[in-house]
Amino acid sequence: MEWVKGFYKKQSDFLKDCYLSEVDDFAKEKVSIIEKMVNKKNINILDLGAGGGQNAIAMSLNGYSVTMIELLEEFTAHAEKLAKQYNQDLTIIQGDFYKVKLDQTFDLVTYWDGFGIGTDEEQRLLFKRIASWIKKDGIVLIEVYTPWYAGYSEGKEMSFGDVKRKYGFDPLNSRWLDSWWKVGDEEQVINQSLRCYSPADFKLMIEGTGLTLDKIEPCLQYDGGERLYPGIEKLGKSITYLAKMIKV
Repeated sequence: MEWVKGFYKKQSDFLKDCYLSEVDDFAKEKVSIIEKMVNKKNINILDLGAGGGQNAIAMSLNGYSVTMIELLEEFTAHAEKLAKQYNQDLTIIQGDFYKVKLDQTFDLVTYWDGFGIGTDEEQRLLFKRIASWIKKDGIVLIEVYTPWYAGYSEGKEMSFGDVKRKYGFDPLNSRWLDSWWKVGDEEQVINQSLRCYSPADFKLMIEGTGLTLDKIEPCLQYDGGERLYPGIEKLGKSITYLAKMIKV
């Protein structure tokens, strides 16, 4: 996973409003999802891969006690700026969630839009860590990419000003491939690779981690060119689904 830090730093350079934006409706939707999937009040939340902190701030604004972990220093600095701007008291940790040590347990662990950067073995290691971070009756919400959308999107190209993006798919390893480059500088392409799981494969992958799959919900979708989050209730059209897990 050596590519991760460099990729997200460069992607942020390409799209400043991607990770260094304000708390928007897209972030606030996470709160609605939590209310639907968790149905608990006065809980403490651990948000993994938290980016610029928009989701964490949105959760904090709703009265939750929030701790966020993010790898990139630039992103945690932006989260600290947002926390001051919105007068929110949350814990912001800059570090690698495969290595960071935590001295408390949580009612809820969330990981939005980014799960799958590792191998199956690395994902299992992460889930074992998460199992040790949640309380006995704790809940985990993970946004998982679907292989059917990844396969469908292969070859699709998009433009963002002078930046280009192209999707690929590795069917043997079920990984969504995502390439970015500046027009005229194609040799400096950056790539990310995300493991995609069907719900059945995801359930098999988490066996032995201390967690079990409790429920899934369709999540991020595109419908007629419009980005829907949470999406309409059709798993077969979903880019992602939300996996709700509990302790075994």
